[in-house]
Amino acid sequence: MTDSLPGAVSPVVSPAVAVVTSDPDSAGARLAVSLTGCERRIVNALRHRPHGTTVQEVAALSEVSLSHARRCLAKLREHGVATSERRSCRWGYGDVELTIWQLTYMGTCAEMIGFLPMEETAEIPTRYPDMVPPQFWSVFWFTPAQNLRISQHGLLIAQTLLSGPDAAAALWALVTLPVETLEECRRLRGCDTGEIAAKLDTFISARRGCD
Repeated sequence: MTDSLPGAVSPVVSPAVAVVTSDPDSAGARLAVSLTGCERRIVNALRHRPHGTTVQEVAALSEVSLSHARRCLAKLREHGVATSERRSCRWGYGDVELTIWQLTYMGTCAEMIGFLPMEETAEIPTRYPDMVPPQFWSVFWFTPAQNLRISQHGLLIAQTLLSGPDAAAALWALVTLPVETLEECRRLRGCDTGEIAAKLDTFISARRGCD
């Protein structure tokens, strides 16, 4: 068993939105005021990973030590605003069990985050700059994904992930693969109409607009 994955890449997701109260005397408001700076950074990191993540990634996103991240998470769990559970996660062509932390987004937690502005987190460099992350390898049932390189097989990677069953893998492709590769993929049969084409158009336009 392991709680750490080398170069793990979490799916890019939009931060969860909670229904909050503006009552400054609520339990959540009082908790927000009482948090230390590091605890606020831990909360902020978890808001960027609404589906949960490991303590290792929380520490990296928050730029705090692993031991301090564990202490902060334990305190947030005592307050009832964070929770952890063991999950089976796809990695390469098998599964591993990890302890995943996430905010509860209910009650006091929902109130608390209403008083904490969301901020940027530290950038985590990937250890697979020219490869498909191992958590998406199983989509490539027809070839060993660890042998594929974005620089050489980008079009194959794009077509496979965008037409595959894993929504997180498709989103990774749309966000990460070169725009030129996505444009070439947009012209392929099966990617030139329907939902895939619409997603490609949206992300190509958005990423071109940021150039």
